Amino acid sequence: MEEIQKSLLRLEEEKVQGTTAGATKHLQDGFLKLMGLSNLSDVTSHIAKLQQKTALLPKLAESLSSRMVQQDPSSDKVVSESDWDVYLETLLVQDKKNEALEVLKNLQCTPMIAGNDNNNDNNILPQINDEDTINNHVGSMMPYTQRKKLERMAKLSLEIGMFDQAEGYYRELLDVFPDQWTYWLGLIDSCVKIEDGKINKEGWVKCQSYANEIIVKVEGSQMYALRGPYLMLLELASMKVSDTSGYSYSTGTKEELVTVLREEICKYGNKFGSIASCCFEDVRPYLNVVIQASGNVSDPDCYLELENTMHILTWAKDLWKNNSQAAKEDLNGEVSADEFRERRKKIRSYIFAVHVIYYIASNVESKTLYLLQMFVPDVSHMITEWKTSLSSLPGVPAKDGGQKEVLPGDEIILLTSQHLQYQATKSATTSPPTLIQGGLYSSAIKLSSSIMRLHGSTSKDIKVYASKALRNGLMLKAKEMVTFQRDKMRPSLQLLYSKGIVMDAAPLMNPSDMSSDDLVADVAKQRGGKPSPQVKLAQEKGFGGNEEDLIRAEQIAIDAEVHFNAPSVIHTTSQCVSVGDFVSSDNRDMSINYFQILHQNVHLSKKDVVVQSLRRGHIHGLMTRAIMAVGAANAPKKGKVPKPTDETTYMCQSLRHNLSSARKFSQEVGMNDIDISLWDACCQLCEVIISVIQGDSTADSDTLADREKAATSIIESTTQHLENARKTFSLYCPDSDSQRGARVCQLLPDHIIPMYVLLETTARIFALFGWGKRKRLTKDASKALANLTLSFSEFISDMLVCMSKYRSFGGDKSTELTKSSANSVFDTDMVQRVINEVVSSRDMTKDRVDPFLLQMKESLETYNEEIP
Repeated sequence: MEEIQKSLLRLEEEKVQGTTAGATKHLQDGFLKLMGLSNLSDVTSHIAKLQQKTALLPKLAESLSSRMVQQDPSSDKVVSESDWDVYLETLLVQDKKNEALEVLKNLQCTPMIAGNDNNNDNNILPQINDEDTINNHVGSMMPYTQRKKLERMAKLSLEIGMFDQAEGYYRELLDVFPDQWTYWLGLIDSCVKIEDGKINKEGWVKCQSYANEIIVKVEGSQMYALRGPYLMLLELASMKVSDTSGYSYSTGTKEELVTVLREEICKYGNKFGSIASCCFEDVRPYLNVVIQASGNVSDPDCYLELENTMHILTWAKDLWKNNSQAAKEDLNGEVSADEFRERRKKIRSYIFAVHVIYYIASNVESKTLYLLQMFVPDVSHMITEWKTSLSSLPGVPAKDGGQKEVLPGDEIILLTSQHLQYQATKSATTSPPTLIQGGLYSSAIKLSSSIMRLHGSTSKDIKVYASKALRNGLMLKAKEMVTFQRDKMRPSLQLLYSKGIVMDAAPLMNPSDMSSDDLVADVAKQRGGKPSPQVKLAQEKGFGGNEEDLIRAEQIAIDAEVHFNAPSVIHTTSQCVSVGDFVSSDNRDMSINYFQILHQNVHLSKKDVVVQSLRRGHIHGLMTRAIMAVGAANAPKKGKVPKPTDETTYMCQSLRHNLSSARKFSQEVGMNDIDISLWDACCQLCEVIISVIQGDSTADSDTLADREKAATSIIESTTQHLENARKTFSLYCPDSDSQRGARVCQLLPDHIIPMYVLLETTARIFALFGWGKRKRLTKDASKALANLTLSFSEFISDMLVCMSKYRSFGGDKSTELTKSSANSVFDTDMVQRVINEVVSSRDMTKDRVDPFLLQMKESLETYNEEIP
């Protein structure tokens, strides 16, 4: 128990109001012991000494690193790139940018293109004597390259305002790497200095001339046209449209400048739409400039009359029509390599054109469907185009069976799905639920656990490889790894969210679902296979309102100390005073959803993820502390209240602190009516537990009758909160069984199970004090608890009815949907198969939601059984 108490001590929220003087003194003593100080007055002087030492560190690092780069004239050893980077870093930390730039100017390095530079000073290549060099060389063997040297010189020159020099460096880089977009952006920063929305006229002209010069230079020497210089012309035209100075309008009106940008977009699309699959992503920001500059997007009637936007839509429509291969015949025979390349170009142009129209249409919400009907191919045409691509551009089948490579026409299917999902959304048809909202709790645990394992293994790997990097003299590589772990992985938002999901879904885990083929097994079961064995609440993990809760609560308190364990989300809440102060790293890569234009999946914001994770941390903290407090409680003797012990005092104090923090959290973030009612109900059950174990310390007297009266009053209030939640739930989306079913699946782990666990925990402390369920006719507390369980049982009954309706999708409605949805592309059988899959997926929730609800309902009904 001593180990558990030490673990719980770290779970305390010492920063909230109401922290006791003893706890504050404990923290102060711990801090002084850690710092090796005798009293708090020594802290200021100690900090001043540390600051002085810290100020000397960069100078010391510069002195030491300078020795690494000093070359002995008699030695043929070349200073490595890593050593130079360390030395330069010590200068930049001290803001010695001019000194760093001077070092780079005098630095000898390898040429940008080996063999093309006749300057002997730049042809310094490393001498590698096979294994002998590799085994005996410390640090990097590669010397500084001319390319990296120019990149750093250009960047430093920009930072210290040496724009002419930076321009020269970027020109030198672009002469060799004309397709590197970052160099073109650097050239713009050097020449076209933008201040207060105004651009430099001469610099703009120089950039345009240089881009045209590069185009002429590489046009005949490259097999494929380079996008960089052409994209530069687009960027320059866009800058003129956005310019607020008088220069841009000296050559024409804003409408004329938008027309120029529009023409550049069309030129770029005609040139690269057929050869670069990323062409749409290139022009996407410039399409947005045209849209914003064309008029008031919120006024669609005015918007549709504007020439430039309509011109792009018309151009894109002609582009996909001219490149469509759906109506062509004789595409199955043998073709030459040239014909094969031509077909691939056509399908890329087709995809690019549809992308452009989708993007423009999506920016006018009230007219999107109209624009789709006017300018894009219909769904049947796109499906036919995709089918044609399978025969005209066949892929190479994998030897072991099944297609693995991406085929040229696959993106047409993504675009088609975007169109259909958008139409379905406008028709009030729901999309498939997420894992939690679909009741797939075990799958949610698997996914979250894999994320947690990734973060845990990364932490271990970085310790190993950072140490190796340091031993080999690769200082900056070690720093990169440590910084990545400290700033990105440890405070990862995904890690935090996964911890909360695992804690929430643990009681609902189905062991049979945890195999790698769980989804396959689910489908097989629905099609006549063996049903999964029925499971009970908290059969494997989590709290289930039974006697095993205490053992698991003690283990959770210990496991919470390890950052990469799921229970550590409880510890996180004790370190966070306010949601706004919470520091986390959002590692989600939303760019992978670049194809989502018309229909975009809604992702939780960073704040929402933090709020949901902290909510889970608070509720599991309440359950853990409440269970342990009841486990430590003593029964009254001879009708007198039990004497408080250090253990019960500590446990109740811990629960009280967490309860105070949880209430402040709910007030800060705000919750909907259902959530706040259930949240308050859970909090009040914790209050009941404290009042029964400790009583009211402010009251004049403390008797069993007083404690029973206080507990009864709180439970009656809890019952009212539960009735409010039930009433609000009955009004939630009454016309959508799908949304109500998803809400049940979400409420079950979020609030229903915590409510059930705390209710059963309260029942155990009542039974310990002689107010068990069989005393409801003679004890007010037992009667109040029985009324609460009756209300809770009725709420669960409502949820079961809701789940029954959720699974009733089918029947006559299914037949009607089949008839109305069938057309030349989707025949009746195909639509019926889709409907069957939807019905099957919804029916999968029966084994994952209903058994737990039924089990809780059955247990709750025992509180109101007839007494023999």
